[in-house]
Amino acid sequence: MSVSLSVELDNLKVVGSPFDLAGTPRQRVNFGIDPTLGVFEMDVVKHKYFGLGETYASFTRDITLTPPGVRATQYGLAIVHSHNATAKFMDREWVNVNQGGFYLTHNPGVNEMHFFKANEAMKMHFLEVQPAYVNELLTNVSPMRNTPLWDFKDQAIKGEFAGAGGSVTMSVLYQIIRDIFNCPLSGSLGELMLEGSLQQLLATQFAMLGAQQQHDSIHHRDQELFYAIKDHLRASFQQEHSLLTLSRKFGVNQNKLKTGFRELFGTPVITYLYDLKMDYARTLLLDKGMNVGEVAPIVGYRNANHFSTAFKRKFGINPSRLKN
Repeated sequence: MSVSLSVELDNLKVVGSPFDLAGTPRQRVNFGIDPTLGVFEMDVVKHKYFGLGETYASFTRDITLTPPGVRATQYGLAIVHSHNATAKFMDREWVNVNQGGFYLTHNPGVNEMHFFKANEAMKMHFLEVQPAYVNELLTNVSPMRNTPLWDFKDQAIKGEFAGAGGSVTMSVLYQIIRDIFNCPLSGSLGELMLEGSLQQLLATQFAMLGAQQQHDSIHHRDQELFYAIKDHLRASFQQEHSLLTLSRKFGVNQNKLKTGFRELFGTPVITYLYDLKMDYARTLLLDKGMNVGEVAPIVGYRNANHFSTAFKRKFGINPSRLKN
């Protein structure tokens, strides 16, 4: 049976200091995981502005890795190639990055945790970049409103935590990553070539986050309404909501609410609300030490069994197994 386990890794700080940018340009890092728990290692390329790690992790039990201490301010980019990655920053909700997805963060130094599911060999690339370098790039980018890049830039430049993600075209990113790991030059020319690949990688991510989806069938005024509904759900997802109550509160037809919300955000409004509840439930189970019976009513389930079924459908694991 899988067991949830919190592991303190004294030398995980290697990841927390942009892979210790000084030193040799290429190395393999093994974090000294107990072999009975599994494997966690990283092949690292280091540059004066960034560190790029090709990470492989496979555990025999559900593992929550907690880096010790507070991290230095960094921009981070995770690109997941196989299975899923799950992370939590300070007291925020857990973030799930699916296979074929990416997640870009500006971490001003908040604590973080990473969750790995048992018997799932995960491969991902993780990039960390010095903040001053990315800040300079962001100041020259002018994203459109109502795009993830707009929000990300606004929060990051203010020095706040920022996170945004989506799906990627793996063939494009993989080629850039291969160019970094297989840089044919050394010395100052090699540094210049690696910096060019870094800029290409970041530009690709900015373009993905800054792409303005076209919703010609949705009037601008209606788009603002749907964004207001989305913000309302994020602020009050623990309360009882239905299409009827939402349509009455915001003065919109139920059918228009259903179709417009799905078209604008790519998910039905009820599914969006369900995901908010399940992510919060997972936080309560893993971080607050609460049990299934306590969490179920908090996220709107009167029956704990119904909650467990919904949780397993979302995360693929029974919530009670996170506590064992």
